[in-house]
Amino acid sequence: MIAHVGGLPVEELVSAVHMAGVSVFALTDHDSVDGLAAARKHAGRLGLSLVNGVELSTRHENMELHILGYGFDAEHPL
Repeated sequence: MIAHVGGLPVEELVSAVHMAGVSVFALTDHDSVDGLAAARKHAGRLGLSLVNGVELSTRHENMELHILGYGFDAEHPL
């Protein structure tokens, strides 16, 4: 199974980050951390540093909100 982030396979996205000359980046997919393991693996092969991230979607008083979270332990049990 190929993990996708924003329509791109995770490895393709990480390769694009590398080609752009970025050395540290965060992956913040909508309401999911499913791509982090694949991104970390591919980033490691390319010498990149990945910051765990997520974009959480919610609503408050008829307003849609997107909250970004960074640097959390993606392996921590719930």
